[in-house]
Amino acid sequence: MADLNVVSDYYLRTVLEESNYFTSLSEEEKQKYLERISHLTNDQQRDLCVFFIREEKDTLPAKLMLRFLNKVTNSGIALGKVAEKDKAILAGAKASRQGEVEVNV
Repeated sequence: MADLNVVSDYYLRTVLEESNYFTSLSEEEKQKYLERISHLTNDQQRDLCVFFIREEKDTLPAKLMLRFLNKVTNSGIALGKVAEKDKAILAGAKASRQGEVEVNV
């Protein structure tokens, strides 16, 4: 698997992960592209990102949106689980305080 960490621009890394063209290349070709991309400035990498999106305008934006929505959904689920745990902790603390108050009275 090609190491995309050599790409400094986060958006370009994401676009390359989702790009049909890039993922269809052989590992050797991917490494050549990544080597050339690593020498580009951040502005040039951002321009390359825009180029990939324009070239694959039929599939790539939808894939990127789906990826974003999956992350949002996963974050919402994780926050829901944390909220449930917090409620349980607060309920336990409240119950223990009520027990102490009743004992002291």
